[in-house]
Amino acid sequence: MKKLKNEKGSTSILMMGLIVGIILMGFVFVDMSVVFMEHRVSQKADDAAALAASIEAKKVYQEKLRDETKNELNNLKATIALFTTTSEGEDGEEESTVDWEGWFAYLESTHGGRPLPASIKAWLRDENNDIDFNEAVNFIWDDGPLSELICQAIRTRWDDIVAAANRYAHLNSVEHDVDVVFPVDGEFKIGTRTHKDIDTTNLNLQLDGKTVPAMAVVNIQQPVGKHIICH
Repeated sequence: MKKLKNEKGSTSILMMGLIVGIILMGFVFVDMSVVFMEHRVSQKADDAAALAASIEAKKVYQEKLRDETKNELNNLKATIALFTTTSEGEDGEEESTVDWEGWFAYLESTHGGRPLPASIKAWLRDENNDIDFNEAVNFIWDDGPLSELICQAIRTRWDDIVAAANRYAHLNSVEHDVDVVFPVDGEFKIGTRTHKDIDTTNLNLQLDGKTVPAMAVVNIQQPVGKHIICH
């Protein structure tokens, strides 16, 4: 009988140990679930920040590219004088004649032999005609100078890009400012890294001051038909 009582006591201690272990594991599970949820929120915010930064970068470089492309088109227009001859008409007034085909061939020869797009030809004949912007970019710009122009435009307006990333990160419950990187591994991409504070109000683990990190990388849309490289 005495041996039976000892066995019952040992069983009770073992059961108590198991119950305590299960309770502790439950606390840890709940805490880790909260951390996991915080990470999901942080990742969502980081994704939004990276997307916002890439959209702002595209907006920034397109503004600069449009201005510079317009300047280049005006430079093309100015060369018309080389292919314009003036003669006296039957009424005694001067008449100007443009060698259109010669002019167009000249423009192609000075732009790497690329064919002059129809929309640019129409605009050169009459400025009331619209130009296809993508056609103009592909005709005027080589990849090297275009990359330099676009990358410099993004770096010049870097504060606007970072502000866009922070704005969307904060809207998605991330308290800290976002780390923004451009380019990413030499590619035309933008990367972000966020840090979200862990809400320790109902946690048992000692995580005060700890943050949940998240990272995201997004492509920046390139001009159609072009390959942009930034260093």
